[in-house]
Amino acid sequence: MILDYLANADLKAVRLTCHVLIQVSSSALYKVVNLCPSKRSLQAWSQLIQHEQLRFCPRLIEIYTKEGETGGLDKRPWVDAVTQQLPQLQSLQSVKFHLSVLCRTPNTFGGLIENEDLQVRRQLLNALSSGLTTFAQAYGRSIENVTLFNPRDASLGARPAKSSKDLRDLNHEAFSKVLSQLQSLHLFVLSDQDTYDGPFYLERESFPLDLAKKWLPLCSQQLTSLTLCFDAPWGALDCSFDADGLELPLLTSLTLGSYTVDCEHAFDWVLRCKRLRNLSLYACSIVVLLMESIYHSRPESFPRRLIGRMSSEFQWFEYQVRWYHLFDKIAAALPDLHDFDFYDNFENEFFYDHLHRKTRMSSDRYLVFDWNFRLDLDLNLYEDLGCDTEEISPLLTDASPRSVHEKTGADDSRALKGLLRACSSRGGLQRSLKVEMVEIRDGSLSPMWVET
Repeated sequence: MILDYLANADLKAVRLTCHVLIQVSSSALYKVVNLCPSKRSLQAWSQLIQHEQLRFCPRLIEIYTKEGETGGLDKRPWVDAVTQQLPQLQSLQSVKFHLSVLCRTPNTFGGLIENEDLQVRRQLLNALSSGLTTFAQAYGRSIENVTLFNPRDASLGARPAKSSKDLRDLNHEAFSKVLSQLQSLHLFVLSDQDTYDGPFYLERESFPLDLAKKWLPLCSQQLTSLTLCFDAPWGALDCSFDADGLELPLLTSLTLGSYTVDCEHAFDWVLRCKRLRNLSLYACSIVVLLMESIYHSRPESFPRRLIGRMSSEFQWFEYQVRWYHLFDKIAAALPDLHDFDFYDNFENEFFYDHLHRKTRMSSDRYLVFDWNFRLDLDLNLYEDLGCDTEEISPLLTDASPRSVHEKTGADDSRALKGLLRACSSRGGLQRSLKVEMVEIRDGSLSPMWVET
């Protein structure tokens, strides 16, 4: 047990002390394997999988697919080889698979060169799927925990679509078998802006729909830990993430990044997770104002209020959902919730640094959507586009995210404080109670911060 707290250098020294500690320290030293595209790393990997004892030590392998000295952009044969050799690690439980950030690769001078071919990313995902399937066939069990970093949302399409970038050659049957036995799934998704079918986000066919209707149901009954983090707002607004009917009965830990809510029903799938103990909401927001085409009107079941018309084709709707509604619902609906994180990260470093966790209420928690998500209204922009804003300007100003925050901020903070106290009374972590006062952008202290 002490060995778990020792650095690798110390573990290597422990191996030299006596024969008895060789096996024990080796088990701790090789528990986690990090593999990157370098000759030294691949040589060490080759030696590991051939070793009669050490190959039984790894529990987690972390694979970084970023191109290095192993070849050009068009081929990465080492990834295929490594994934097919996963069955050599009989005790393996978890795989973390890193695709290159922003689909770009570094040149020899440290800069970024042209966009990586999406076909390469599809081949890498195929290689992972094939390797996980081979492992499952070899031992009659699947690897329980899989984490995918930086897949673009067009790379995991579950059905053919108009975009040529959608993944058409992924072995869905094999991938489905892998997902069906997962207990933990963590997705950190990069939005593919090129998959828009039109100029408006509302018209977009995107990965979240496939996620809700095809992929998650495959593992929903045994899933205990789930992370869904996108680098751009996503959720129920464009009906792309329709979680109606999705049940996660064993889920105990959930992290959502950039998830947007425009009605209370959009959060119902979370409230149905009655065993949830840990809930983290990163940069999640509520849409309070929406410009909507009358040709793509929302279902009548979504409560909203018409407040103005921007043109003959577009009209404005105000949504009445507020954060205090959701906080109260979370406190009442999730009796086992012990740890709640509700934090911002303006530097967008969540994908690489989990230490910047804060609990905060600010106007950034509310959004407006016209043809894009915005933190607040820009009437000058509408005027520049030739739109007549005189009729709707007072209403828009009154319903803007900043105005909503000024009106409901006290209620939001009250409900948040009540939720944190409820978590504490159930044995939650002490850090869940801390809400600090910090300096905001205009140099003043936010009155929405409290300390308990």
